[in-house]
Amino acid sequence: MPAKTFLVTGAASGIGAATCQRMTRDGHRVIAVDRDGAGLKELSAAGHCADTIVLDLTDSAAIRSALRGLRLDGVANVAGVGPDAGDVGTIFRINLVAPLMLLECVRAGLGPEATVVNVSSITGEMADGAMDAHLGDPLAEDFIARVTRVITEPAAAYTYSKRALIAESMRLAAAWAPGIRVNCLSPGIIETPLGDRSKAFTWTQKAAERIPLRRLGAPREIADVIAFLLGPQSSYVVGASLVVDGGYVAGQRARQAARTRSA
Repeated sequence: MPAKTFLVTGAASGIGAATCQRMTRDGHRVIAVDRDGAGLKELSAAGHCADTIVLDLTDSAAIRSALRGLRLDGVANVAGVGPDAGDVGTIFRINLVAPLMLLECVRAGLGPEATVVNVSSITGEMADGAMDAHLGDPLAEDFIARVTRVITEPAAAYTYSKRALIAESMRLAAAWAPGIRVNCLSPGIIETPLGDRSKAFTWTQKAAERIPLRRLGAPREIADVIAFLLGPQSSYVVGASLVVDGGYVAGQRARQAARTRSA
């Protein structure tokens, strides 16, 4: 396809860096966003982006200032933190509030037939709806105060921030079509810095043993799917929540179905 301009968050490492590399290799101009300035310099030196923006995604004013006036053909919201990131408020700010705020900030500068990919997680894909009543309107000024009153554990914050991102992606997909296509992607356990840290959790260890492909994913494999969702080959894909996990979710659902039948 003709060269376009894409903004990628979480660009300094892992899936974000792989996405920058893939989109640049395809001939596109990439604006790389991350709080890790040194990592962005390395990315730029390797030729995997055209411009860099050092940005703390917990800083709403900084997001608005840094992204004002950008002209873009698409956005890949890859940045995210895990349960080890610290307090519950920070997890919700980075995983849910920041990508939505970023999209609101750049919406006026999105070109015709623009595309958006929000990166969630299989934990969000599989989460129950117990907290849905508390996850609405993430851009409201009182959202963090509201949600942290009822969700107090980092692991739960991670799960429900990712579930809410999927729901908000579906909402935006319906609201922004036909001019802008919005989709969501939920990776499984991927060999990234975040994925490596998650191996310390018992849940991750057990989940890794149940992946039908018998291996963890590589960042480039997720980047390839992001490239597909950003490109014209996915022109009729709108409001999808695409699971890319080596078959883990399918296996879990098959086991649950088998248990239900035998009960």
